[in-house]
Amino acid sequence: MGDSRVVTLGYETPGAASRVQYLRDEQGARVIGPSPRGRRLGAAVSQTLLIFGTILLNELGVFVVALVVLATWSGSYRHELVLAAAVAGGIVAIVFIGAWLGYRRLDDPVVVEVTAAAVSFLNFRTEAGAHRLPRNLVYDVKFVPHSRKMVIRTRGMEMFEWRPVDDDAEIRRMVGFLRDVIGLPAEGGERRDA
Repeated sequence: MGDSRVVTLGYETPGAASRVQYLRDEQGARVIGPSPRGRRLGAAVSQTLLIFGTILLNELGVFVVALVVLATWSGSYRHELVLAAAVAGGIVAIVFIGAWLGYRRLDDPVVVEVTAAAVSFLNFRTEAGAHRLPRNLVYDVKFVPHSRKMVIRTRGMEMFEWRPVDDDAEIRRMVGFLRDVIGLPAEGGERRDA
């Protein structure tokens, strides 16, 4: 996007804890929010558990059984079991560090970008890539109090729900800003542009 400027919204709370930025220029707009706390750690732990649960569990199990059989046969359990624990711990540590480094981008801000063609959600999932919705098909953006999430409805597509920050008032501000940028009416009003 070109030369952006920070838009000071009349309903924005100065010094809000969620630190969300609202940017707008002639090409569109962006809402930039902080990365959810602990997201990178959670992704690294999940990836490590997934790898051990699906790929390495069989091989590691065979290794441990072999060591137990060897220890039983030789009559010495202590050294083989310590070796098995050290090897298993080392493998877990290597996999976790690899996942931690691989998910480095999850510490970056989460961005909602609105252009003439699409509403894009960048860096909001653990998977790389953006979630894009055609802008001309978006017909509703609102905050749903019982789920405490922003909901975006698009014709012919599944409803998209998301809780970008842990602050209901800030999500309501985001909804108002996105409705304005997309050209949707204010809650209960008429549409500004089609």
